[in-house]
Amino acid sequence: MNRGASFCLGTHSARSVYGPEVAHDFDGTKLQLWGSVLLLLAIVGIVLGTYALVVSKISHPTEVWVLDELQKDMFYCLLVPMTIPVTLIAVYANWVSLKFFKHA
Repeated sequence: MNRGASFCLGTHSARSVYGPEVAHDFDGTKLQLWGSVLLLLAIVGIVLGTYALVVSKISHPTEVWVLDELQKDMFYCLLVPMTIPVTLIAVYANWVSLKFFKHA
């Protein structure tokens, strides 16, 4: 089956490209469920990370063991400052590799 330019333009349906046995899985419900799960996990991670980085350092000690351990921890407060130079190095390496690829 030819999956050339017409496949990239979206003119084929899932049934014609992958066959009828795979097309029943493209109704979107499973995709929407996984998208919702990933979005929820990202929100929970951002909230917990914000608490660990900022809120726990300025709040009073609690009776919850996990929250008190996050408050005493000194490594997560260094996460954002250490991420900045690593990100700059990764961006530079990506730019150099793109230049090598374009001009090779």
